[in-house]
Amino acid sequence: MAILSIPCLRCRATAQADENAPGLSCPSCGLAMPPPASAAWMVSREGTQPFGPYTFAQLTEYLGQSQVLPTDSLWHQGAPDWVQAGQLPALAGGAPAAQPAPQPYTAPEQPYAPQPQADPYAAQPQQYGAPPYGAPAQPYGAPAQPYGAPGQPYGAPVAAGPGFGLHFKRAVNWNLSSIEILPEERAVLLANGVDDDHAGRFLIWRRSVLGAVMPITLVSALLAVLSGLTGDRGWGQLSAFGILVDLLRVLSLFALPAAAFMAQKIWYRQRRSRNTLITGFMVAFATPLVLGLIPFSWLMDLNSINPMERAQAAAGAGFIGAILVYVTLMPAVLSLIPGVLRACLRIKALLPEATLPGWFLVAATPLYILLFLVIFSVINQVAGHFLLILGVLALLIAPTLYMINSSTFTKPLRTPAEIAKVGSVQNLAMGIALTGVVMLVLWTFVGGIGPQNVALIGGEGSSLLRPWNPRVLQFPIDFVGRSLFTTVVVADLIMQMNVSMWRHDKQSEGVAEAAHYDRMMAEIEEAGAKTEVRMPGY
Repeated sequence: MAILSIPCLRCRATAQADENAPGLSCPSCGLAMPPPASAAWMVSREGTQPFGPYTFAQLTEYLGQSQVLPTDSLWHQGAPDWVQAGQLPALAGGAPAAQPAPQPYTAPEQPYAPQPQADPYAAQPQQYGAPPYGAPAQPYGAPAQPYGAPGQPYGAPVAAGPGFGLHFKRAVNWNLSSIEILPEERAVLLANGVDDDHAGRFLIWRRSVLGAVMPITLVSALLAVLSGLTGDRGWGQLSAFGILVDLLRVLSLFALPAAAFMAQKIWYRQRRSRNTLITGFMVAFATPLVLGLIPFSWLMDLNSINPMERAQAAAGAGFIGAILVYVTLMPAVLSLIPGVLRACLRIKALLPEATLPGWFLVAATPLYILLFLVIFSVINQVAGHFLLILGVLALLIAPTLYMINSSTFTKPLRTPAEIAKVGSVQNLAMGIALTGVVMLVLWTFVGGIGPQNVALIGGEGSSLLRPWNPRVLQFPIDFVGRSLFTTVVVADLIMQMNVSMWRHDKQSEGVAEAAHYDRMMAEIEEAGAKTEVRMPGY
């Protein structure tokens, strides 16, 4: 029997093993490797969709035929990362040098051809389990590779996915368990080691929300650019430094559609997609907050004003700047809490047994109420109106329904009726909130501001803003886009915390510290419940 020299993908040492050996581990670092005769090796070129799995003997044969190049990356189940074939001493010696102008890559013949099945997209078990992030695997009997079948150029494009209509429908759907997985989406999920429907629905829900976020946030950013080109942003009154600061504020709006686009392109690689979203979130939300700290008088061009009147003009500019900063930051701040609430509801509907999303929901509701009270109480002092008051009250009443029904969200749900109540409470809260939004919109047209009772929005010359003004249109669009973006970011974080809690709970089961913790919490909970005993002097 032949003896094979198999490389370790962790320390790059070489292990000698019989081709029929039932098991194998690295003699240097102890990394467990698949048996030599098993089809477990994946090949990827330039980070694109991998092909495989192949046996190690097939892999060395393809290296000798230049179908696999030294610059291609290899991975198998249990390996910590992808490693280039040319970096492995066991393969580099016998591998041919890379060609200066290689032909388009043709995948080697699959060792296991797909077999006819009644349901070609039914999930198939994988021999070596689900791979870690960044290392998708093709389960035996699954459909052909969606990113280029054998015999086609490597990285051939996948068929067109769902359009904006389906993306938006999924984005507003409260019950992620009811989302239908399209055949082409299931093929991509299977190719990346995801055969659980709940995990697949979460990933394609993220994909659809990002698909809805992209055009919404892009329109918001373009409206901000348009307002600057039409002179609505008042660049003529700003200094060069002021124009630069406002340009940075406008450019930060493009971070949302750019991050959503890049994260959606790799929607099946959740960790990398999540990191992309968090980066875009930090840029888009932190930039206006940091720029808002700059005094507005520093941004104004006051050189043409009489030095005797310059101090008074700077004070007036500061007052105007405070209003502008307040209005600019409102959609960014107001969109955070609704995005958090929506993310908690989505995860609770997808994982009814989980309690963490419900506790986040109940804990975030008072923050939502306090935030709205602070923001709109300031506006009410300047422009008190019954429509404004009723609209704010409706927006405050809506989230209190989550606190009233806290037991529904903070306990594991097991029956369809319990899960349906989540949707009933959300639909009622949404109806009340939409009623409040309608009242606020009506107030902007019929209400007045200041002693002259000037309308905020209207077609008359006395109104402060026109309905077709780019900044008026941008406000609700920016709010919706940021809110949906926040929903995905928070949902990712909640799922990550769920996994972390589950792992820590599994690790602590049966240990002495866990028993002590349970006893301590039980004593705190039951203290004084049975008999009240007081010591003298207390």
